[in-house]
Amino acid sequence: MSSSGLPSAEAWRKRSRELAAGFVRTALENLDTEYPHAAIGVESEDTPFLRPRERHPVFFGAYDWHSAVHNCWLLVHHLSLDLPDDLSGRAGEFLARRFTSANLGQEIGFLERLGNTGFERPYGLAWVLQLTTALRRCPVPAASGWLEPFLPVEQLAVERLTDYFTALSWPFRAGVHNNTAFAMRLSYLHACDTEHEELAEHIRAEAQRFFLEDRNYNSNFEPGGEDFLSPALCEVSLMAEILSASEFQDWFRAFLPDRYDEELSWLQPVEHFSESDGRMVHLAGLNFSRAWCLLGLIDSGRLGEALDVKWLMRADLLLQTGLGQLEAGGFRGRHWLPTFAALALQARLKLGDK
Repeated sequence: MSSSGLPSAEAWRKRSRELAAGFVRTALENLDTEYPHAAIGVESEDTPFLRPRERHPVFFGAYDWHSAVHNCWLLVHHLSLDLPDDLSGRAGEFLARRFTSANLGQEIGFLERLGNTGFERPYGLAWVLQLTTALRRCPVPAASGWLEPFLPVEQLAVERLTDYFTALSWPFRAGVHNNTAFAMRLSYLHACDTEHEELAEHIRAEAQRFFLEDRNYNSNFEPGGEDFLSPALCEVSLMAEILSASEFQDWFRAFLPDRYDEELSWLQPVEHFSESDGRMVHLAGLNFSRAWCLLGLIDSGRLGEALDVKWLMRADLLLQTGLGQLEAGGFRGRHWLPTFAALALQARLKLGDK
């Protein structure tokens, strides 16, 4: 433990190793759980309504399409880590069965069906980009073969997100799936990782159109009753990515007057919520997503030492609290919470002993 009473960087590394195998087993179980299923998308008279595994041969299971996407990300991400050989083999075999040209062709056919232009836009499509980023990074030799049939899906996601960000008159600011800043940040990280400068430049321009003039954010409005994202931190994290250091400091001072709140009262961990309602279980994930944003901001070097120390302590507390809630709501939470835990842990391990 550190002098603050929270885990040290080494303790976080150990905790991450302990959790990895469980996360992979959970993802495999989620992705093989066909029901309950939340069907999304437009149906027509001439198209039969298929069961989930026939409708979405790649992204069925895990309750809904976007959760299936980021459960696949969870598997690929953990193949880059030190998994037991038998579990690594199971994950690889599973992905090889799902990630085929035929299966991905059927997913594209669904996406291109009349009326589905807005399907999973922006959240699920932004996660598709994170999945393809993970495939590019994955050290498993088979990963390049898994990526190849994904490239048309990736291209379609880029095109639809680009069109969407252009068409928006105002950003979506609530702390749920349609949050514009969250999707923009996931997409921007993908653009930077893949050196897709056209996409990166587009996001920089549109993000400034949406957020550059924002002032005096009222943190008392957080959290909302079903939030799993912090609108403020999603926006701040995005602007830290796209602005220069001096531009960000000027913008940050104007946007978030509460940044020096000694008690960080608006960033208290969420500890109480109804576990019988899947939408209210979102609040368990808020601890993880807030930690992920805070840790990324610290890593950016844009905050300054005073905030780095305070916000790191709060990020660790949020992450620690969230890890105690991984089973919240049973399948209502388990089908997606490990993904956000992994995001936050990845950011914490990258930060190390800072």
